[in-house]
Amino acid sequence: MRSGFHPARLSRRELVRQALPLAGAWSLTRSFASCEDSATTVHRDLVRAMEQAELSTLFRGSMADQCRTWQRVFHARLRELLGESTPPPRWTIAEESRKEFEKYKRYELLLQSAGAPSLPVYLLVPKGLRGGQTAPAVLCVHGHGPFGHDATSRARPHTSTGGTTITAVSSPSEVTSPPHRA
Repeated sequence: MRSGFHPARLSRRELVRQALPLAGAWSLTRSFASCEDSATTVHRDLVRAMEQAELSTLFRGSMADQCRTWQRVFHARLRELLGESTPPPRWTIAEESRKEFEKYKRYELLLQSAGAPSLPVYLLVPKGLRGGQTAPAVLCVHGHGPFGHDATSRARPHTSTGGTTITAVSSPSEVTSPPHRA
């Protein structure tokens, strides 16, 4: 272990930043060793796993009452598997970076709330807004699609100029969650 390196002091975000190059190298090594396509991604791994998964809650009925019963059972099982999903009532944000594009600005934010894991997001805001003017915006939570967060980080201008507001940034230091719907 090198001097001055303290893993317990790393933020989750910093750990991910340091681990990504190693993960990429490991993926390439594994791909070369097994002669697989070097473009293996988390998305592709998930697709393969889903293709092989048994569909234990597949609807096999044909009547409306069978469908309603299946929906109740499915909903209960899904909630059990997902666990609690009520968003925190209030988030604070830390602006990690800001980048200007031709038609929009991209803010890299870290949403934080007590008792919840931090959530890295991109907020894309159209350029040219005048004081007090509102416009559609898109809050992009990057995930496990075929391109990971790169799909958002390389977003096209129409992504933000024709989007829909997901949540509103009320000031530079806070984000308000939308009302929870049951």
